[in-house]
Amino acid sequence: MGIGLSAAKSSFLYSSGTMLSRLSGLVRDQVVLGVFGASVFMDAFYVAFRIPNLLREMLAEGALGSAFTKVFASLEVESEHKSVVLLVQTLYLSALMSLVVVSLGVYWAPELVGLFTLMRPSSAEDLLIPNATFLTKLLFPYLGVAILGAISMGALNTRGRFFLTAVSPILFNLGFIFGALVLSGLMGDMVSDDFTKVYAQPEITGLALGVLLGGAAHFLVQFFALYKLIKVHFSWSQLRKPFSSEVTEVVRLMIPAAIAAGAGPVNLFVNTNFATGQGDGPVTWLNTAFRLLQLPVGVFGVAVGLAALPRLAKAVKRVVNNNFKEVSTEIHQSVELVLWLMIPCMIVLMVGSQSIVTLLFEHGAFSSADSLATGRALFAYGSAVVAYGLIKVLTSFYYAVNRTSWAMKVSLFSILVNGLGNYLLVDRMGYVGLAWTASITLTMNCFLLFWGLRKHQLSFNMPKILKSLSFLGLACLISLVVQRFCLAGLASINYLGFDNVKLKAGLEVLFLGGSVVTVFIAAGQRRLGHSLLVAVRQMRSSK
Repeated sequence: MGIGLSAAKSSFLYSSGTMLSRLSGLVRDQVVLGVFGASVFMDAFYVAFRIPNLLREMLAEGALGSAFTKVFASLEVESEHKSVVLLVQTLYLSALMSLVVVSLGVYWAPELVGLFTLMRPSSAEDLLIPNATFLTKLLFPYLGVAILGAISMGALNTRGRFFLTAVSPILFNLGFIFGALVLSGLMGDMVSDDFTKVYAQPEITGLALGVLLGGAAHFLVQFFALYKLIKVHFSWSQLRKPFSSEVTEVVRLMIPAAIAAGAGPVNLFVNTNFATGQGDGPVTWLNTAFRLLQLPVGVFGVAVGLAALPRLAKAVKRVVNNNFKEVSTEIHQSVELVLWLMIPCMIVLMVGSQSIVTLLFEHGAFSSADSLATGRALFAYGSAVVAYGLIKVLTSFYYAVNRTSWAMKVSLFSILVNGLGNYLLVDRMGYVGLAWTASITLTMNCFLLFWGLRKHQLSFNMPKILKSLSFLGLACLISLVVQRFCLAGLASINYLGFDNVKLKAGLEVLFLGGSVVTVFIAAGQRRLGHSLLVAVRQMRSSK
């Protein structure tokens, strides 16, 4: 397959750490849904959390983080001192910006919640809007620490600290778990009944407090990893005139990137309105299904994209006489790696959608009806997991070559597609139409980003890609046949005599995952497996 060892090594570091953090996120969702279920209070929490979180995706990870990483990586080639000065100045200005944005968010919380619930039928007894309003005020400071965390993460990734940035979200997930298991109970015991009337349900308020603690811990562990480096190069004079030419370059790159990254939050805003208009439960069902979609994307797609961005930026910096051979190699290897990692994930998510949800979440307050509803959404979302993973890599390329304008145009067009798709499908398919629209939008974005590569002098080895796709297609077919054969055998013996929903779902997921993994390893052992194995050996020897 020709996957580069540098790409495999960086991706392995980030993927191994991200796997741990994503598993902790899975446990977090199991705990939270088991405690609160798909209730109106859980819907209110997700609405409130989405408001600062979408701004985080647009301002922090989507724009500021990527723009900063691009400039920081370029400066690293020239001078470590200059790159650290940029880090200090960007953190300082971002802290000031965060203070203003958070203050405005808290002040305008009622209006923001109103915007996200425009399609919800008005009712004096509706508990979603008043609970969501207070929770939004409480959760908005999370945006500030998330912005600072995105900058720290960009600096750490550029310096090769992929594992640390990958595992640090575990602290954030522990905040969720602590809030659900400990703080929710404390709040329920400590406050009076009037608290619910004036603010929000005490238990869901405890969950929000846990989120704030987790977010702060997530940022601090990354900041302290950079503290020694900052201490060596820091001087107070750097903060007197923080708008250096390098910071100005970050801002210049950030503006179109923010617009490009804004499509996701705008689509989320539209989808939330449609979801809240479908009654109590759809917000939680869709959020849970999308979180499962993000599990493989976060482990593999984001890993490859984040690992590729610093290398692409440095490769572009070394381009002479429009010779993009090194850049072509990096993007080609990353795309091919994503295909081999994400196509098996698509098979598992779509074929095993219902069994996965039943196995993971059907306990406590999360009922079988909630599992069925969430499984339907996961099947629709799963169809776009390959496109979602490729978008992470392709976006990194556009940031590296300073061509964020095309990504911005694609994102703006996706807003129209998403709005039109929701309008056409929700009336016919209900909340599941929102999931199908999101998948269609992601797939269209992926194709348009590929189409935009024509402008650059990139050379792709299409015979190798087609050969990989043929292997992948055959592996998909064989793995499904093996899984169906195993399930038929289980059905004939009545699942070993057990009549247990969880057991049946677990066995179905086990045979599906086992057959897919086995067949794909057999098909790609001389490609993906070999390259990753060599990368691991190199890392061990370098230590």
